[in-house]
Amino acid sequence: MLLSYGFSNNCIYIPLHLNTIFFQGEINFEKDYVNLSLVESIFEEVSKTKAKYYFLDFCRIKMTESRVFEIFADILSSTEKTIIFVNLNNRISNFIHNADCYGLVIYDKTKTALSNHIGIEFIDSIGNYQEYIIDYKKKIIGLYVKEIVIMEEQFLESSSVYSNMYVDIKKIFNNRKMYSLIIYELCNLVVTHFNKRFDALVSSSNNGSALSTIIGKILNKDVLYLMNLGPHLTIRDKELLNSIIPKKRYLFIYDFICLGTEFKITKTVVNTKDADLVGAVGVAKYRFEDRENKHKVFSLIDINTDCNLSYEVYFEKREHIEAGEG
Repeated sequence: MLLSYGFSNNCIYIPLHLNTIFFQGEINFEKDYVNLSLVESIFEEVSKTKAKYYFLDFCRIKMTESRVFEIFADILSSTEKTIIFVNLNNRISNFIHNADCYGLVIYDKTKTALSNHIGIEFIDSIGNYQEYIIDYKKKIIGLYVKEIVIMEEQFLESSSVYSNMYVDIKKIFNNRKMYSLIIYELCNLVVTHFNKRFDALVSSSNNGSALSTIIGKILNKDVLYLMNLGPHLTIRDKELLNSIIPKKRYLFIYDFICLGTEFKITKTVVNTKDADLVGAVGVAKYRFEDRENKHKVFSLIDINTDCNLSYEVYFEKREHIEAGEG
């Protein structure tokens, strides 16, 4: 099933690189080729849906079928639907000069997007199309995470505090479309900010382990599971420390980071083996104040800012706090 995302009632976003991983079945982030089957599926999606604008994002795509633009020739000449090819590299852009639809398209000012005159006018109207895409993806993820929040007080064992709601990240696995987008964007964060400057992924929670397993598969990285690492440095498994390899660099994967307790504990334990925790990547954050690592911890969204919530934590149950105030 093709993975596409509605940015608004009149705009659909289709990320080609994401689809090469989850649609073409190429479970490897370095795959950068779009085959004809995927292009035909995109054409079918555009033909059967009723949006006005379709962003086809070629970010991280280096090669594609030479017929990719010709397949969309009829739509490019139409005024009912508008295809906008974005984040094109020079090699793919050159295909258009040899395509039958060459006279139907023009480039935007950056030379990284092409469409018909309607599409270029739309790009001009939204300003920086790359920021537009980033903002909308964050909005989509934020709205979805808001849907899976449980509005009940919870005790967070990892931080030994109470929260006024629970961010149930594991529910993302029930929605293939959102799960694929979130996993892909996590991989994108890892590659963008850490590239190959780490040896393996590490996690210390069930949800973090599920995420890191898939991310590790896509990025071809080993995964270290510190599942017996408790909130009070309780290590039941005697083999745990032996699994940490000295001099290795680890990247922490989390689902939701509240106060950063698990990250700090994991970093301490990894350091005891003369290894290094280079940073962290995860789905959502509440607040994480750590001067040493503030530039090394990345989240897709902020739970309050991007989900329009009022998440908060406290050291006593709410009923005890209210009783004390009374």
